[in-house]
Parts: sequence; C-alpha cells; structure tokens
Amino acid sequence: DGPTQTMTFVFDYSPDDPPTAVCMDYTAPLDNTGNVTVDAADVDDGSSDDDGPVELFFEDCADIGNNVQYINNSQRWQPFASDFSQSRYQVLYRADELLAAGLVAGDPISQIGFNIAEKNTTTPIPNFQVSVALLAATTIGNGSNDFETVPLTTIRAAAPYTTVLGWNQFTFPTPITWDGTSGLLVQTCHSGGTNGGSGTDGVFTYNTPGNQVVTGYFNNCNAVSGVFTHNVVPQFRICSYVESLDFDC
Repeated sequence: DGPTQTMTFVFDYSPDDPPTAVCMDYTAPLDNTGNVTVDAADVDDGSSDDDGPVELFFEDCADIGNNVQYINNSQRWQPFASDFSQSRYQVLYRADELLAAGLVAGDPISQIGFNIAEKNTTTPIPNFQVSVALLAATTIGNGSNDFETVPLTTIRAAAPYTTVLGWNQFTFPTPITWDGTSGLLVQTCHSGGTNGGSGTDGVFTYNTPGNQVVTGYFNNCNAVSGVFTHNVVPQFRICSYVESLDFDC
C-alpha cells in the first residue's frame, strides 16, 4: 500500500454528444528520487464519443499569493463589491507569478478563482460578469486610474451570482492558451444593484511591488476610469489542462 492521488479528467465535447470515460487502474513506478509522472493516457482505457476516441487531460490547479492577509469588507478594492449599485474591477497577475504557479507556454487556462474570507452578501450580485485577457505588462492604471482597454474575453456572462465562503471558481467556456510571457488580466463587474446593497464579501489578499489593481465603484462595466489603483491583490487560483502530472511521493 502507498499514497494515492485523486485526479480530475477533462473532456471537450458538444452538449448533445457527451463522451464516455473509460479509465483503468495504473501502477506508477517511482524514480530513484521518489517522484513519479503520470500521463492521462496511462489511465485511459478507451474513452470515446459518437465520433470516436477522445483525449483525456488532467486539470492542474495552483494558488497565487502566499502569506495572505484578510481585507475586510469596508475596503472597496474587492472583486465582489456588491454594496454599490455597479462596479468595475481589474486585477493583473504577472507573467512571473504564473510561471511560479507552474504554468508553461502553451498551457490552456481552464479555470480561475478568488478566495472569500468573510461572506457578507445575503442576496445574489446582479449582472455579475467575469472577463479575462492576456496583457504584456507588470502593472496597470499607473498615474491615471484608467482601466485597461485590451479586448476582453467573457468567461461568465452577466447574470446573478451567489458567492460562497472559500474559493469561488469560474470555468472558461473555451480555454485560453497562455503564451508564456504575458500576464493575465481579470475583470469583474456588475450593474443594476442598490447602493448599500447586501454588503461586500472580504477576500484574502497579498501585497505586490507595483499597482496591479484598478477599481471603480459606481462605475459600470464600460467605464473608462476607476477611482484608484493599488497593490493589494486578491489571492488567486488558476487551473490549466495538462497531459501529465508529477507527484512527489
């Protein structure tokens, strides 16, 4: 008997043509350092859909932001600022942070998330939207408080969203391939709420050397400028599809 590992497998498929996952037990040999690499193909026992064989992938996740602190809900630099009728929020995760999290060029980013430390909202956030873009920068909003104008890809269309304590994760409808050099810009926004609302959820954060956040309460999703910039960044979870995983046993 030895250590075991639970793995998540990911398929790409059309809603009317779901695949059938067929997996098998696999005994992985350790190398002389006690490490092992497992390929998705090692546990695939003939998964398929109506069009034939499908390829399995692992979904590998890592967190950015060690030594996190808690920022309470009275401070308006949050991605879930629902105590305002509308808001726009942008945060940049630098390329070196993505590299340190284990991403490599060519990885398809599949999911992202923020970690709520204190849940204060009692109703869904109205028209809550999440968008992303690759951005060749290490800071944003310097000297102007302007939001970045790079084209954004919406990964969650505007709709009511009920937050949960802990990780709030958003899955990409179509993964975005990381180029290995750009940072990842994440935007949250909402509109149609009530000033005073049902509070703002406090998230775990960490500090960065430069400004990586532009925030604007009372700004809608199309606002040009925010209210201020700062370097208090939400702890972040990022996931990508990979063909193999390394384990230290």
